[in-house]
Amino acid sequence: MNEQAIKCVMSRLATGGNGSYTVGKPLAYKALGVCPIHVSVDSKVEYLTYEEALEKKTVTVSELDQGGSVPELRLENKGDEQILIIDGEQLVGAKQNRVMNTTMLIAAHSKIVIPVSCVEQGRWHYEGSRRMSSSPSNLYAGTRAMKSRQVARNLQADRKYDADQGAIWHDISCRLHQESVHSPTSAMDDHFSSRMGTLDEFYQHLALDRFEGDRSTLAGAVFTLSGKILGMDVFDRASTFEKQWRKLLNSYAIEALTSDGEGYVDSDDVREFLQSVGGSEMEVFDPPGLGDDVRITDENSVGSALVVDGTVLHLYAFKVKDGGSRGREGESRQTTRISDFSDRVRRRRNRRGDVD
Repeated sequence: MNEQAIKCVMSRLATGGNGSYTVGKPLAYKALGVCPIHVSVDSKVEYLTYEEALEKKTVTVSELDQGGSVPELRLENKGDEQILIIDGEQLVGAKQNRVMNTTMLIAAHSKIVIPVSCVEQGRWHYEGSRRMSSSPSNLYAGTRAMKSRQVARNLQADRKYDADQGAIWHDISCRLHQESVHSPTSAMDDHFSSRMGTLDEFYQHLALDRFEGDRSTLAGAVFTLSGKILGMDVFDRASTFEKQWRKLLNSYAIEALTSDGEGYVDSDDVREFLQSVGGSEMEVFDPPGLGDDVRITDENSVGSALVVDGTVLHLYAFKVKDGGSRGREGESRQTTRISDFSDRVRRRRNRRGDVD
């Protein structure tokens, strides 16, 4: 089964292969370039996106228990349909905002603990609803690259979907400081909210209907920053990509706000990137939820693909060097593990006698 999942991923990334990804005509705005990726294979896996499930009121995400745990949340799917929740998706509310540490497919009528990272360092209390909602923005693309490397390392070491919480906080803090964004709780969401007007311009200039080609097969994109490849996200069908487009675009476009370079895409570079990802070392892990998690790692790229019943539901990969995220994450200096941090939070709460 593991070999079959790897073959599925490799076949999508192979040039000219049956069911392989094909490269469309790119567009650019300011420093950001976007190259559309088309998928010709029909997906037979049925699911709702996280936002669709929220609208139908068939999903709840809440703290693990009364005390809470920074790196974990509890998700309940109360509906008849499976739910797809993607890597980097921001979950807003409860005791602090979090992001997903991996892409997951949640079975119908099930409860599961999901692995997350905190993106709001200065809050550990409820404000309003105790249930998590959604956000118009996902985790910064550069930070997702860093987090993906961290998760891959921890999976290889102890089979846990942990990230380096200290490094993620450090990265967010640097971004807020660099762009003079005031956030009382050091929340990533405040950064996006403060830049939403500018991000709207990217959405208008890079709307999906501006791309040439068959919209019914447009299921993903490769993104560049000042002409250099940053990363890619590709789904199993066009409808899912369309639903995720605004969030994904925000997470990549915000990287371009501090870049003075010209946005362009070399289609040959994109094809070479796809081939490089396809030629990377791949290892299969059992994710929380359904399917196989195919981890993609080499010295210049990192990513993952969730494969369910022979279908690649979501493949994401980033071009990185030395595990870096724009050289700002301080990963080697900030080695706080999220499990250790959660234990310290519990100890402080117990000493104070807090009751939630």
